[in-house]
Amino acid sequence: MQMKFNVGLIAAAMLAAGPVFAIGSGGGGSVPSCSEDSWSCGEWSQCSSAGQRTRGCVMTFDCAQASTPKPAESEGCEPPAPAVQPESEPAPAPQPTPTPTSQPTQKPAPKPAPAPRPTSVCSADTWKCDGWTPTCDANGNHTRSCAIAADCPTAETPGPAIAKPCERLQCGDKAALADRISCRLNLTPAGQIREYALQYLPEECRVIPVGPGRTQCVARYKSFQPCWDERDPRVRQNCAAEILQIGPSVADEARRCQGRQGKDRAACAQAVKDKVYTMIKFRFYDLEERAEELLERGANQEAVTAFITAVETKKQEFNNATATDDRRRLILEVRLAWKDFLKAVGPDLR
Repeated sequence: MQMKFNVGLIAAAMLAAGPVFAIGSGGGGSVPSCSEDSWSCGEWSQCSSAGQRTRGCVMTFDCAQASTPKPAESEGCEPPAPAVQPESEPAPAPQPTPTPTSQPTQKPAPKPAPAPRPTSVCSADTWKCDGWTPTCDANGNHTRSCAIAADCPTAETPGPAIAKPCERLQCGDKAALADRISCRLNLTPAGQIREYALQYLPEECRVIPVGPGRTQCVARYKSFQPCWDERDPRVRQNCAAEILQIGPSVADEARRCQGRQGKDRAACAQAVKDKVYTMIKFRFYDLEERAEELLERGANQEAVTAFITAVETKKQEFNNATATDDRRRLILEVRLAWKDFLKAVGPDLR
């Protein structure tokens, strides 16, 4: 078990932690935090004769930590001016009464009553909308534009929805690892949550064939999600260690296996090794998240994408390594990549 203890020491000495907010461009971070719901509202209708106009609003992002009121769907407005009625013609002047003659007076035939004018009847405004956009925006929505085509003066019809949740992946279905990572970096928190709702599949788990192995990998990433909410790096690492049930000393973990025999001892040794390796990869992911945090300070997105892609690739190589020296080399390569990344983006940070 000495080899496993050494690997744990290398990992602990290698990755100094700092503040992090897990966005998850590697596909396995925590769900982004939020402070309000997002609403999308249609265009206002024309002002009715009663001095009201309406619109329709739909929630496009439901923040679990907030309850943002729905925007107003009606409001007062200046009603249109009434139509000007044409002035009626003056009544004809009375004609003098004709002098009676021997001829009988003929009464004029009565004028026929005017035919009733057809009255238009409506019960709703008519809206016309463009088609939904084939692609989704950064918020994870399809969008469209709508405008009122016919205003019914006796009705106030809310406008139709102009946004709806994306129905397919934006990033997860891209073929290249770097493209998937870059795509996730371009999403807003609402877009990331929608992407996760459609598919939560960390990059490390993606390369594992469908089956129990992939299921266990996804479950492990989900179990770490509460740790990413911690701002203190020591608390965050203790959180991961507690989830993995790793004590403060890997050597003590190894000694507990020495008192066992046969298959039981081998299973114990394998369990300790798996925990140590998982903790190393947790710290790998921690570096990815810290790189994402630097975006807010002006780091170049291409550099962040390249670094995260490199770390995810090293993580896969780490899983495939069979020799201690190979694992040690990969740990040192990730450490060097982090230093080079900081050196490259340092001049841009504010």
